[in-house]
Amino acid sequence: WSEHTNGRGQTFFHNLSTGESVWQHPMDGLFREIVAYHRRVHREGGFAGIDDEISQLEEGIRRELGEWMELFDEHGERFYYNRRTDESRFDDPRNALYHSLHARTTMVTKMKERLPLLASAPGPEELIMTESTRELTREEKRRLQSAIKIQAAMRMFAAKRQVKAMQSKSRVGRGRQPLEQRLRLSLRPAASGTGRELLLAGTLPHRRVHAAIRIQKRVRGVIARKHFEPMLSHARFKVLAVTAIQRAVRRWIRALQAKGGAQTCLRKSVIMVQRVWRGFLARRMISEWLSQREWFQHFLQCVVRIQCALRRCLAHQEAWRRRRARYGRQVLAIQRVAKSFAARLKLRQARLLDQPVQFMFCAISGAKTPHLMPWSWELKMTPVGDRGTRIRPLPFTFVDLFRKEGRMSLLSKAATAIQRIFRGFRTRRRIRRAVAVVKGIIGRIEASAAL
Repeated sequence: WSEHTNGRGQTFFHNLSTGESVWQHPMDGLFREIVAYHRRVHREGGFAGIDDEISQLEEGIRRELGEWMELFDEHGERFYYNRRTDESRFDDPRNALYHSLHARTTMVTKMKERLPLLASAPGPEELIMTESTRELTREEKRRLQSAIKIQAAMRMFAAKRQVKAMQSKSRVGRGRQPLEQRLRLSLRPAASGTGRELLLAGTLPHRRVHAAIRIQKRVRGVIARKHFEPMLSHARFKVLAVTAIQRAVRRWIRALQAKGGAQTCLRKSVIMVQRVWRGFLARRMISEWLSQREWFQHFLQCVVRIQCALRRCLAHQEAWRRRRARYGRQVLAIQRVAKSFAARLKLRQARLLDQPVQFMFCAISGAKTPHLMPWSWELKMTPVGDRGTRIRPLPFTFVDLFRKEGRMSLLSKAATAIQRIFRGFRTRRRIRRAVAVVKGIIGRIEASAAL
């Protein structure tokens, strides 16, 4: 269910699964029942009756849902069938029933949270059970206390006896000993003939008592066998007689089974044939159902692929439309700039055709030339065609009419000045060396003449 508003501003409710539309809220009846529950709780003083009613409602829903079966039609679509009323529907009947039950129990729970005293109040049956339970509890407590007291007394008595026994065992050489007059220590010559050895042996009275006990046991066994021998022989006779009777009865039963063996074999053969035929029909039905299911899955995959392709096409169209709407202004601006550039190019060609000679003040490019003169005047002329009537087609380069006075001439002048300075420096250095040599020779000559 979903809430909507029509053109007049009126609110209505619509069910998407069934297509039903109503003006009232779909849970209006449930809300009225919850209000009646609230008044009933205050009137009865507890939630006992409401809990019983909700339990009966839940049991009724379980019985009603037990009549519905989930099946598939020949197209693989799921539907629900009621075996009792022969009703068929495509929506799940559990949704409405469980939603109503869940809403009812949730609201009753919240009501119990708001009314804790009434929620904890016992019902009339609980009061009767509580009194009887209390009496039984008192009686059980009395019995339990009596049993605990008896067990405690018995355990105390057993513990005291155990303590006394442990104390008597811990005392050595006091009172009557368990092996007294039964064992005796004596020194006898050793068997090897050298020395003496300590021997622990039983006393003669103890050996006599032990021998008498054995003789008594043997005599009692002989007397008992003589007394029970007739009984045992009679029991063996009866067993042999019963065995013979059982053997005869088994032969008679085997003969009856042999007579009825043909009918039994025929019955088993019929049952086996029926089982094989039913298995064949079940396998064929399952194979047909599986083939239909595979076909339906293949059909769904084809439908999904077609939907994906269609959505992809629609997405490409939407993306192209948004891209065109987004970049339309930029494209128009680029077109305007291109048109203005073409117009300026045509205007420049017209101006060059009208005035082919241009006198410009241009920057000088290069590694060394800007240190000398970064700017220079240039007189350029566009190359014209035959008879000077039109400009050569693009691309073309301007003709520099001052090329003899351009950068190369300045470079050559600078190189000539550098060479002149370097040559003057070398000439002066040679002259200084020659003058020094001449002065040295003159000095040696004067020195030799003075001697």
